Amino acid sequence: MQSVSIVLIQVRVMSDPMARHEAACVQRRLEGLSVTLQVRNVFAEEPHVGWLRGADVVLIGGSGAYSVHDVRSTAWVDGLRRILDHALDRDMVGMGLCFGHQLLAHHFGGEVVTDSAAAEVGTIEVFLTELGEADPVLGVLGSGEVRVQTGHGDSVLAPPEGLEVLARSAGPATQVFRVNGGRFYSTQFHPDLTAVEAQERYDALYQIGEGASVEPPEAPNALFESGADASTVLLAQLVETSFFGERSS
Repeated sequence: MQSVSIVLIQVRVMSDPMARHEAACVQRRLEGLSVTLQVRNVFAEEPHVGWLRGADVVLIGGSGAYSVHDVRSTAWVDGLRRILDHALDRDMVGMGLCFGHQLLAHHFGGEVVTDSAAAEVGTIEVFLTELGEADPVLGVLGSGEVRVQTGHGDSVLAPPEGLEVLARSAGPATQVFRVNGGRFYSTQFHPDLTAVEAQERYDALYQIGEGASVEPPEAPNALFESGADASTVLLAQLVETSFFGERSS
């Protein structure tokens, strides 16, 4: 069986323990598959297309406190967009996770805003669209509602031209995108996290005080529903359907 080379691009300061946490969670989601995972970080090196050399899959992770429209992000957002252009030109398999979702929308001309009214933290319900139910990756979740883990203060207002909506929620309607005719996906929620891991990520964000855009609500331990982890199959589904055929049930 071939080994699939995966690059995880992180947008987390090097001192943030959640950088290691994110990489470990992604690795767990891919357990059992023949893959190699390489981690790149925009705070360690200016992003460039060379990061994709030899890679089969690119993942763009979450960011903790950074927004695509934040002036602090200017130094590396342009480099990430060049990486996206390169990946899309090559029809690479890829997925953006939370910040990566917002970056993809921004890249296609969508508006990303920081809005506490649209913020989501904890376990939420998302609903697959007809396109989502028929999609080889998202379709593994079945039909009806799916409970997923999330935590974001930035949202995509509307799907820009060039991106298809595969899942919606009662909050931001743009929960999952797929590039039209491509193999690049993005999720506003976190398919890399179980409820336990999402709680760890949430707690760490406010402990390190890195300027999170979502104020911590009361009783945060009640927000993450244990066992509502159906979406954790999506990263493996993306890799397996793209390189190894249909994922076993």
